Amino acid sequence: MWKSRLLWRFFAVYAILIAVSATVLISIVATQERAVRWNQLRNELSQAAMLLGQRQDQLKSLGSHNRPEPSLKNFEAQFGIRLTLTDADGQILADSSSSGDDLADSMPPELQQAATAEVGIAERNDPDTGAPMLHVALRLGNADQPTGFARAAAPMTDLNRHLEDVRRTITILVAAFSVVVLIATYALVTRVVRPLQSMNKAAQQISSGNLTPALSVETGDELQSLADSFKAMSRQLDLRVNQLNAKNRDTRETSERLGTVLGAMIEGVVAIDDDQRILFANRAAVNMFDLPGRDITGRPLVEMIRHPKVHE
Repeated sequence: MWKSRLLWRFFAVYAILIAVSATVLISIVATQERAVRWNQLRNELSQAAMLLGQRQDQLKSLGSHNRPEPSLKNFEAQFGIRLTLTDADGQILADSSSSGDDLADSMPPELQQAATAEVGIAERNDPDTGAPMLHVALRLGNADQPTGFARAAAPMTDLNRHLEDVRRTITILVAAFSVVVLIATYALVTRVVRPLQSMNKAAQQISSGNLTPALSVETGDELQSLADSFKAMSRQLDLRVNQLNAKNRDTRETSERLGTVLGAMIEGVVAIDDDQRILFANRAAVNMFDLPGRDITGRPLVEMIRHPKVHE
């Protein structure tokens, strides 16, 4: 069975389909899951930035010397979200963390976006830890006279870890599903290949002279119908061959009896076919026309007998 080329072709096709399907499935699920988690994190950061913006006047009075601001630090410790309040030029007024300097010299992209579009979003690494962070900034005030920016940032480590868990889970599920599919494929191919191998073996036996080989296919489908037709054909072939053999025996016996009768006649008898070739000549004809005793069958009559009356 394992030497069957058809079996390995099925396995190759299924393996390719599974590999392609698994790759596409993992990519789609991971992309959708990342989008869902990313949107959830963005919404959380947007809400945190809005809450921070509502406290602008209260925190602005503290200036930039009170960092980290205790209430913001507690918020970061509880929710894992860093909060930063800046003025319109990007100078930090309040922060939940003591790390980082004023942003006026190099305003980050999320603040630049927020200055023109009210909301700015950027993914970049934390300058201190190097961890990937998602930043959401809200412009405070109107576009013509902004009063500052409220920014919330959170690490994307949990998001990336969750995506890795999702990929790992899907890979395990796909691997388990692949095993089930391959087992089912083997069962299906075996159901197809074994009857074909049996019929191939029966055909080889017929070519070797056994016209009634043993063949049993019980699949209940088109393969069984094919095997039944094959067996019916072999039986008919065996019947026809037996009939031909019987006719040949009868013809040979009749020919022998006729040869005996004609050979005992005193008259010369020569049998020819439509092409004037000798089929038979009895002993009297051989003596009468002085024919050679052997090798006259199939020879032209005009060559062997030159008597003019014979050719009239």
